[in-house]
Amino acid sequence: MQALIQPEQLVIADSPKLQLRHAPAWVDPATATLWLEQLQQDVPWKQESIQLYGKRHPLPRLTCWMADPGCGYRYSGLDNVVEPWSPTAQRIREQLNELSGWRFNSLLLNLYRDGRDAMGFHADDEPELDPTAPIASLSLGVSRTFRFKPKKGHQGNDFDLELGHGALLLMDPPTQLHWLHGLPKRLRVNQCRLNLTFRVVQQHDGVVITPVMARHSSHQSPARLTSLIASLRLRYAEADHRGDAQAKQALFQEAIYLGIQPELFTQPQ
Repeated sequence: MQALIQPEQLVIADSPKLQLRHAPAWVDPATATLWLEQLQQDVPWKQESIQLYGKRHPLPRLTCWMADPGCGYRYSGLDNVVEPWSPTAQRIREQLNELSGWRFNSLLLNLYRDGRDAMGFHADDEPELDPTAPIASLSLGVSRTFRFKPKKGHQGNDFDLELGHGALLLMDPPTQLHWLHGLPKRLRVNQCRLNLTFRVVQQHDGVVITPVMARHSSHQSPARLTSLIASLRLRYAEADHRGDAQAKQALFQEAIYLGIQPELFTQPQ
């Protein structure tokens, strides 16, 4: 494999808060192809589904969440099962750690089987993620267009970036606070693309800590936290019995503010 290539900073006109570093050929084609074949074979791929308007809809891609113990992650209403690092994913992680100076402790893999598979606009701004860390995105397989647009109320111009076989993209802060990104469908594409996004999930003594937890939960006594969780559990059960989705969402927001993980009051005892 070739020596590590430092991604270059992209200068994007009139979009100062879109901080991207890009290496179009971070890994040589032969190594990229080997990694693609190994990951396709070794990763325990699954197709998740989400519920919309009372119906289950399969996501248009296959996914897997690899992480260190305790690095759980929830996005799009899905709790990801933590899988151990595969040998190939671990090798890539070690090289990215060396390149970036960060210790990535988690990885979301997305396998787009062809151009019909896609990802809608979103930001990787979940509270579990360290907001000071970059997100490292490695592309393997067929080239696809990666699209950026500013969040509502934020300034900037839409921006497209073609990500090919072996390309590395680092999304630095504060990109996720101001921008959305997505992968649109390309119906004429009949080959697969595998994307690996390495992240830093916040932890403290083996327990995942969200940014809000770090600010608020340290000010609560154990007895007070127990009382708050009991109250949330009771109100959540009542809202669930009524089928009151709005009340449940309000409880989630209250829990986030208090620094309490929703799993502590939504799961059966």
